[in-house]
Amino acid sequence: MLYVMRQKVQQTGEEEGQMEPKDYLVIRIEGDYGILCECTDGDGETFPVAMALLPDGVEEGSRVHCECLEYSLL
Repeated sequence: MLYVMRQKVQQTGEEEGQMEPKDYLVIRIEGDYGILCECTDGDGETFPVAMALLPDGVEEGSRVHCECLEYSLL
């Protein structure tokens, strides 16, 4: 996951530690990982997040809010 975050930081030019809050859509669950996509553009890049980091009750189609690497259901 850290690799994915670093890659996104490099692509956007944002400095590490300055991640803005974002909303994501859980498009599928694959074993111990939820596959997320930005809610603003459903066709955007997907990335895995460990289910242990996602809130209880999350399922496919759930929308989650991420702020400082803490996820909550919307």
